[in-house]
Amino acid sequence: MSDYEEARLDIFDYLIRFYNNKRIHDAISHLTPNKFERNLLMHRKKVSYFVSHLLTSIHNN
Repeated sequence: MSDYEEARLDIFDYLIRFYNNKRIHDAISHLTPNKFERNLLMHRKKVSYFVSHLLTSIHNN
């Protein structure tokens, strides 16, 4: 493995293990990137569920 490839893998490892799990960010409400993404996915699922039920009830009336 070349020095470049090894450095690239080390940076990737740092980002995945530390940066996205522990470092909070001002731009995303002082959450870690991983926590922000989990919250976003949960919110999208709730909205999708609500919209599908709303459309079903409209269609049935």
